[in-house]
Amino acid sequence: MPKNLKIVALAMCLVGFSSSTMAETATDTIDVYAGLAPALELSCTDVHFGVWRVPTGDRGSVTTVTLTAGAFSNGAFATTESASGGGDRVSLSQSSDFNESQVGTCSVTGSTAAENATGSASLLNEDTGQVFGSLVAITSSGDYSFGTIGTPLNTEASMFYTLELSDRAPTIDANGEARFAVVGEFTIPQTIDADWYGGYKSNGSETVQFDDAPQ
Repeated sequence: MPKNLKIVALAMCLVGFSSSTMAETATDTIDVYAGLAPALELSCTDVHFGVWRVPTGDRGSVTTVTLTAGAFSNGAFATTESASGGGDRVSLSQSSDFNESQVGTCSVTGSTAAENATGSASLLNEDTGQVFGSLVAITSSGDYSFGTIGTPLNTEASMFYTLELSDRAPTIDANGEARFAVVGEFTIPQTIDADWYGGYKSNGSETVQFDDAPQ
């Protein structure tokens, strides 16, 4: 068979094979989503009073640990901690097992208020500008967010804390942002025993509120 006839015959075979193939169709479904959220957003970090080394027995007085806020840098306020009362017999742990103490850093974004407007920050359920609460013994080491620490053997052990804000009228900048800190103190009882050693957490969460158009 001549070469050109072979090519024609092959082409006819291919066309015949292609035309006999059945076409298929596949389908799938999709869902479509969209959302709306308030322009104004407030985000606050937790407060950590730190882990303190406290001797057992009677220290002569209660110890008050105080957290104060320093300059704002790299997304957080610097923290300074101090102990008074029976503070000469306690010290802040330097163990790498625990995170350092930290004040709460609250950041406001998305405000549509004018630049340099003054907002209003507050703590819900506050009494004369402060919120009072109790720190109770954790029941699981996983309940402590600032390092690895044990659970107190005295499950009834508790301490009290006070929170307040570093700035109740923060200024809103040109980007619609403002920031302030949550500071406070907690009290270690005058007498403890070894069963108190371990982690403590607030008995319930506290709520911070910000209004960018206070009346």
